[in-house]
Amino acid sequence: MTTSTSKSELSAATSEDLLHDPQQWGPMLELPCELTLELAVPDFTVSDLLRLQEGDLLNTRWAQSEDVPLRINDQLVAWAEFEALDGSLGMRITEWA
Repeated sequence: MTTSTSKSELSAATSEDLLHDPQQWGPMLELPCELTLELAVPDFTVSDLLRLQEGDLLNTRWAQSEDVPLRINDQLVAWAEFEALDGSLGMRITEWA
C-alpha cells in the first residue's frame, strides 16, 4: 500500500523540521538579514528632521502598552515590546506573525 503526501503537507513537515532543528539550515544560518522595529512618528516633516538635536524626544503614535511590528528584510515576522535590560533598551517578542 502506498500513501501520497500532498505538496502542502510536505512543505509543512519540512518547515516544522527546520524550525526544531536549525542545523538543517547549514550555511544559510550565516546569511545576514536586517531586523527592524517600527515606531511611526506622525506628522514628521523634513523641517522637523533638520531641527533635531541631541537629546530631543519624539512623540510616536504608539501607546506604551502597544506592541510594535518586528520585520526581517521588510517582512513582518512578529510583534514585540520594549524592555529595559541592564541599562539598555531591549525588545521581547510577544507574538509571531
